[in-house]
Amino acid sequence: MINAILTGHEMMQGYPLKNKIDEYGLSEQVFMVGYLSKEELAGLYARAKLMVFPSLFEGFGIPLLEAMAAGCPVSASHTTSLPEIGGEAVEYFDPHEPKEIAQAIENLWNNPEKREELVRKGFARIKRFSASNLIQSHLEAFEEASQSFSARRYKWQRYWVHPFHRLQVHWKYRNLLKKNN
Repeated sequence: MINAILTGHEMMQGYPLKNKIDEYGLSEQVFMVGYLSKEELAGLYARAKLMVFPSLFEGFGIPLLEAMAAGCPVSASHTTSLPEIGGEAVEYFDPHEPKEIAQAIENLWNNPEKREELVRKGFARIKRFSASNLIQSHLEAFEEASQSFSARRYKWQRYWVHPFHRLQVHWKYRNLLKKNN
């Protein structure tokens, strides 16, 4: 029997997860614990056999990094920024395909060698996101941006390209603009 611990909160007008847990008689197996402190979450990751993250929308993917840092193998959506964050340290699945999610969970659950491999890769991956690495990458981006500035290109854009573009847009949508005025 696999126990699932769900953190966070349900979305208003979202999928009625609590109702479905009760409907399918899974209340002894699936636990909705809500928000946890950093310490509680770290402890949960450290004791988990794996973390499953079927996100449909993710800005960065911090839960992946948290799990990796705690030595927890990760299976996650192959969408948004998650593959960029997780790299080779994550087992991916299509979050729109329940069978694929179940297969990914089963593959990791029954394969301790694969879990250990993902933990090793996760520890290596998390080093890329250290504070010093993030600072260095920002400094490099700022340096590249400052080196790419050209007064000549700025003047070209400001005095020729932008006015010409405005004229094109105005000409293309002139009839629509007349109707709105």
